[in-house]
Amino acid sequence: MVNQSTIHLLTSIRYSLVIPAYNAAHTILATLRAVQHQTVPRHRYEIIVVDDGSADDTADVVEQYIQSEALTSELGHSGNPTDFATLAGDRQFEPNSAEDLSSIKLLRQPHQGPAAARNAGAQAARGDVIVFLDADCEPAPHWLEQMVRPLSQDAVVGAGGWVRTQQQGLLPRFVQLEYDQRYERVAQRRYIDFISSATAAYQRAAFLEAGGFDTTMLGAEDVDLSFRLAEAGHKLVFAPDAVVYHTHPESLWAYVRRKFKYAFWRAAVYGRHPGKVADDSRTPQSQKLQIALAPLIGLGLVGGLVWRPLLLMAGVALVVFLVTAAGLVRRAWRTDPMLGLVAPAYLLASACAAAAGLATGVLRRQLVE
Repeated sequence: MVNQSTIHLLTSIRYSLVIPAYNAAHTILATLRAVQHQTVPRHRYEIIVVDDGSADDTADVVEQYIQSEALTSELGHSGNPTDFATLAGDRQFEPNSAEDLSSIKLLRQPHQGPAAARNAGAQAARGDVIVFLDADCEPAPHWLEQMVRPLSQDAVVGAGGWVRTQQQGLLPRFVQLEYDQRYERVAQRRYIDFISSATAAYQRAAFLEAGGFDTTMLGAEDVDLSFRLAEAGHKLVFAPDAVVYHTHPESLWAYVRRKFKYAFWRAAVYGRHPGKVADDSRTPQSQKLQIALAPLIGLGLVGGLVWRPLLLMAGVALVVFLVTAAGLVRRAWRTDPMLGLVAPAYLLASACAAAAGLATGVLRRQLVE
C-alpha cells in the first residue's frame, strides 16, 4: 500500500529523466524500454536523451525508437503499463492540470563529455526534479518511484540509487562486490556526500544553483558536484531500493583503464576538496590504504633487483595489503571459491591503476597550476 505523501509526490511533482549517451547504440534501446515502464505514471515524466557526438548510430537508434513510440500512440496504445489506481490503493486517479511530460526528446551536441551532456539535458528539462541515468543502465520498474521518494523530505536536494549487474563473469561479479561494499558503507549514514551520476536525482533548482556538473572534468564530475552540494549544507541521501542494472567491465584491461581514469580525475576533486582525502561517505578506508601500498609493492619488487632489502619492504607491504583486502576476499570466497582466489589479484590491479591515475592527476595539476 502506498501512503498519501507518496501518492501526492507521484501525482503533483514532475520529473525529467536525462540520459547522456556516447556510442551507446548497443545499450540505449534497452535503457529506453526500461524507463518507459516505470510505476510512476508516464505523463508525469519526460525522457531526454543527449547524444554526445557519438561516432556510432546512437542518435539513429533513439530517433527510430521515438518514431515507433509516436506511431504506437497514434494507434491508441498506452505506453504505461502501470495501473495507478492499484498503486494508490484503489483510489480513483485523475491527472491534474499540470503539463503532460510523456514526451521523449533527442538532443545532439558535439562530443564534450558526459558532464556537458547532462548539463544540456538539465537546461532543457521541464520537470521540478532532474533524474540522471547512464545509457548502459536498465532501471528496475520501481526505480524512478524510489529515486524521487526521498526528495519529499525537508531540505533533501539529492538522492542516489544502487547499481547492480546481471552478468555472471568473474570480473563483473567482483566489480559488483566492490560496489556493494561501498553501498553498504553509504547505507549506514543518514546523509551522504557522494551520488553517482549513473543513477541520481536532484531538485532542479538546487542543481542549477550549484552550476551543475563541471564540464572541464571528464571523470569524477559527479563526485565534485556531490562534494559541492554537501559542503554548501544541502542534504543528500541514499535510496537503496532504487536499483539499476549496469554492464560492468568484462576484461581486465577495461577494468584497470577505468580505475586509472577515475583516479586521475579524483586528483582534481581532492585538489578542490582536500578535506575529503581523509574520509568521505562512500570510499572504504581499506581502499585508500591499498592505493598507498601498491606503489611500495611495485617499487620494492623492481628496486629489489638492485638492492635486496627493498624486497623486504615489498613483502611487508604485500602482507599489509592482503590484510586490508581480507574482508572483501572472504566475501568473494563465500560467493564463489574461484572468485575468492582471483580477488586479491583484481584488488592489486585496481590499486596499481588507481595509484598511477592519482599520481598522473596530481602531476597534471601541478603543471597546469
